[in-house]
Amino acid sequence: MTATSVFIRRFVMIVILIGSVCGLYIAYELKDIVKTSDRGNLLIGAVKAKDIPRVQYLLQSGVNPNFTSLEGTPLKLANANSDVETVVLLKKYGATE
Repeated sequence: MTATSVFIRRFVMIVILIGSVCGLYIAYELKDIVKTSDRGNLLIGAVKAKDIPRVQYLLQSGVNPNFTSLEGTPLKLANANSDVETVVLLKKYGATE
């Protein structure tokens, strides 16, 4: 191999490595955004199903009680379902109308 081809191979490997690291960072940031949305939707689903243990678990794990989906907030859904226990739990964790 010539010195030029070795240089080119090493340069390409460095570019691939840098691209991979940047790509992982971007993927990590996107994962956090998606995770927040998914967790909020899990809370909405738990409220709709009147699954109190799951609602409590999600709230304890830090899911935003004021997450808003196309269906509304968890508190609005719980009120619409006349689910008093879930309303009390959501308000305990800071849910507002």
